[in-house]
Formats: sequence, structure tokens, C-alpha cells
Amino acid sequence: MKTKTCEDLERSAVRGQPLFRLAYSDADFSGAKLRTARLPGINFSRCKLDFADLTDAYLPRAVFDTCVITDAQFSGIYLRGARFVKCKIKNVDFHEANLAEAVLEECEITGSDISYAEFSEATFKGTKLKNCKAFLADFSNVLPQWLTGLRDEIKDALLPQGLAHAKKKA
Repeated sequence: MKTKTCEDLERSAVRGQPLFRLAYSDADFSGAKLRTARLPGINFSRCKLDFADLTDAYLPRAVFDTCVITDAQFSGIYLRGARFVKCKIKNVDFHEANLAEAVLEECEITGSDISYAEFSEATFKGTKLKNCKAFLADFSNVLPQWLTGLRDEIKDALLPQGLAHAKKKA
């Protein structure tokens, strides 16, 4: 699908039927209201999703490539198997999101709330987390090599067995 407007996507999602494999590039979805939308396999490339509301949306296997996502609501979103590549994510609420089996590659995630989020078997290739809340986020089945360099940023999270948080020196 060629670039569409925020309103086009909202109208499509409101119908309640799952929309499969939609693709958007160079589009601005700032302020989109997509609560509970069903968009499996959707592909966002070079899109802006500032202040978008995707609370409890269903986006398995979604792709976010070189997107900017700021001050958005992704709480409770289902993103199992999603792929985030070179995205700038700032102040996004991922509280209770399902990102199991997701791939986060060369992303910058800043000031976001990932508390209670599920990251089982997710991979973090070159992704940086900074000033994120991670209370009881579940990283327990993430391979330890993907968490190298992230441990200080995921305090209070559930980590793989045998991988302890770095202890601060007094």
C-alpha cells in the first residue's frame, strides 16, 4: 500500500477486521488513535508515530524500520515477533507489552517504560536503552549475549538464570 494518511489507517483499523501486511513508508502517523487495532505484519518504514495510541493493539510480526516514535502509548500492545530496526524511541509506554521473539536492532530507546513487558527470546543487536523503567520486565529467556551492556539499564527486571545485575560500588 502506498503512503496513506493517519486518518486512512485509523478508518481501516476501526472496522475491527484484521488488516494483513499493510506497508507504509515516509508517513506521519502522529496522534493516530489505533487502540485495539488488529494489524498483523504491518510494515512502517521511515514513519513518524509521535503521540500515537496503540494501547492493546495486535501487531504480531510488525516491522518498524527507521521510525521515530515519541511520547506514544504502546501499553499492552502485542508485538510478538516484531522487528525494530534503527528506530529512535523516546518516552514510549510499553508497560505490559508483549515483545517476545522481537528483534531490536540498532535502536535507541530513551526514557521509556518497559515495566512488566515480555521480552522472551528477544534479541537486542546494537540497541541502547537509556533511563528506562524496567520494573519486572521479563528478560528471563533472552540469551545473555543480547543483554551485554544493557544490565545497568534494566534494573529490577527479571534476568536469565545465572546473569546477575552488576553491583554498584559504594
